[in-house]
Amino acid sequence: MWKKKPLYDLNTPPSRIVSYTDLPPGCRVLKVFNLSEDTDEDRIIFIDNNGLLSILYVSESILASGQPLSVNVQTDVTFQFLSWFPEALVEFMKPPADGGLHAGAMITADENVDGEMLSIYRIQSPSGYGVINRSRCHWRYNPETTFEDQRVRFTDYVLFNAGMLDWMKAGSWRND
Repeated sequence: MWKKKPLYDLNTPPSRIVSYTDLPPGCRVLKVFNLSEDTDEDRIIFIDNNGLLSILYVSESILASGQPLSVNVQTDVTFQFLSWFPEALVEFMKPPADGGLHAGAMITADENVDGEMLSIYRIQSPSGYGVINRSRCHWRYNPETTFEDQRVRFTDYVLFNAGMLDWMKAGSWRND
């Protein structure tokens, strides 16, 4: 039987966050960003998870039956991510003539960021950028049987219009 294996050693997972409204002990919300100016149903929530950073993608809606539906996808990194990402994104966006990736490149090489093997990739719909963490297994899988890396996607709106990059660069999360 085929089993996808991690490319790198896996880091120990922090607490699993099932709901941002009922956080495990040692967790606290740092910042909430709406992914679109049209709705607050889809959000990115940054959480201090016992000294690690959990980035929670949350999508909330109401089913036709009237029952609420909430989807939470957790990506875990170290706090160094918040300093690394804005700079790495600038490098990713550089044209080849200015030292950027070759024309047509959609993903960076993996980079060790404080023990996490991270890469940035371009997303098309909606337009934005994603981050892959190859050092942690997606929460819905057991890494002993099937590995899938963790990923988070940021729309252009949340990065450039809603202030996420400015928040990361300002470093106010250090004092939150």
